[in-house]
Amino acid sequence: MANFRSNAIIIVILIIAANISAQLIVFRHSLNNEVIRTGAAKNTETDAKGYVALARGLAAGEHFGSVFQDGRRPPGYPYFLAVFVRFFEQPLFAARIAQILLSAGAILFSFLAIRRITCRSESGILAALLVSVWAPIYYFSPILYAETCAIFMLSLLIYLVACIDIMNFMTIAALCGITVAALTYLRPNLVTFFCLPAAAAFMALPKLRQAVLFAGIMALVTATMLLPWELFMSARFGKFPAPLSTFQGENLYDGAGYGIPTQANLADIVARRFHLYDSARDDELRAEANSLSPTQESNFYQHLAFQRWRSELFPLIAFGLCKILHSFGFSLRAWYQYFTALFTVVSLTASVFLWRWRKYREWVVVFWTSALVLSAQSFWFKADIRYKVVVVDLPALFVCALFAFESAQRFWHLSPGSQVAQTIP
Repeated sequence: MANFRSNAIIIVILIIAANISAQLIVFRHSLNNEVIRTGAAKNTETDAKGYVALARGLAAGEHFGSVFQDGRRPPGYPYFLAVFVRFFEQPLFAARIAQILLSAGAILFSFLAIRRITCRSESGILAALLVSVWAPIYYFSPILYAETCAIFMLSLLIYLVACIDIMNFMTIAALCGITVAALTYLRPNLVTFFCLPAAAAFMALPKLRQAVLFAGIMALVTATMLLPWELFMSARFGKFPAPLSTFQGENLYDGAGYGIPTQANLADIVARRFHLYDSARDDELRAEANSLSPTQESNFYQHLAFQRWRSELFPLIAFGLCKILHSFGFSLRAWYQYFTALFTVVSLTASVFLWRWRKYREWVVVFWTSALVLSAQSFWFKADIRYKVVVVDLPALFVCALFAFESAQRFWHLSPGSQVAQTIP
C-alpha cells in the first residue's frame, strides 16, 4: 500500500506536469504582457482592463479608498495582480504564468480530496485525470479575470469539506470560513459558496447540533473577514448592510431582461417573444444612469429591475427559467453548448445513481447545492455558461469520478480501501 501511495503521488505529479506543459503550448500566443490577450477582440475582456487599472494604482502606492472608490470590484484579484506589477518587469506575463500554475493546483487538491473520501489512491488518480483534461477550467488561465484564482480556491474548499469529521469539524469550519471570504474578495457572488460546506456538514456530521455549530462558526469567520469591505461599501451606500459591489444593481437590471440581446440563445428568444427587450428605452436608461455616481447608479438599476418584476412577473419567470437552462448548456446553439448540456446530463445521472446506491451522499448534496446556487444566480442576474465553469464543474467532476469508482467496485469487484488510508491527510 505504501509503495502504491508513493507511486500515486508520482503519477499525479506527472499529470500536473503534462497539464502545465499542454497549457503553455496551447496558450503560447496569449502569454504576453498585454492587458488583452493576443487574438481577443478589442471590445472583449473589459473586466481585465478594470482589474489591471486597479492593480497599477495599488502598486503605485495610491490610497485604498481612492483606488476602490467606485466599489465595483472587490480588492482580492487586484491585489493578486498588484504583486506582479510591483515586482516583475513583465507583470501581466508573469500573472498569466501564475494562473496556469494555480489552475494546475486544482488537480492536486482534487486528487487529495477524492483519495480521502474513498480511501483509495486509484480514485484520486481518476479524479486528477478528469480535472486535468476538463478544458473549460483552463479557458481562463491566460485571461486576466478572477476565475482561475476562484477555481483554485474552490478546489481548496472542496478538499477542506472532504476533511470534515467529528474530531476536527470546528477547525475545518473556521478554515472553510476563511476560504469562502477569500472567494468573495475575488468575486462578490461567490459568497454563495458558503452553502457548499454547510450542506456537506449537515450530511457528514452525526448530530444536527454539530452541523449547526459548523455552519455558525463558518458564518462568523466569513462575516468577520468580510467586515472591512462591508464597512467600506456601507460608507459608499450610506447604509448597513450594503451590497458587496456597485455592479449588483446593473446585474439585476440585465437579469430582468433589459438591454440588447447579443446571442440567439434560449433566453434571448423568450425575451423577444415577451417583448422584454427595448433597445431605444435601454439606451435612454443607461444614459441616465451614466450621469449618476456608482452607488446611485446601482440603486437606480436595482429600482428598475424590481419595478419590472412587479409589473411583468410571469414573463420574467419564464425568462429566468430559460436563463437557467442556458447556463447549463441547453440553448443548444453552438457545439460547446451541446457538450455542456451532455456533461450536465451525465453528472446529474451519476449523482442520482450514487444517491440510490447510498454512497457518497454528502458529495451528491454538494453537487446539487452548487447547481442550485448557479440556478438562483442565473434566474436573478445575467446568465452565462462561463459562470457554470466556476460554480458547478468541479463538484460535477467529483461526482463523475465517484460514480466511476463506485461502478468499478460494483461491477469489477475491486477490493475496498485499506483502513490505513483513513489517516491520509
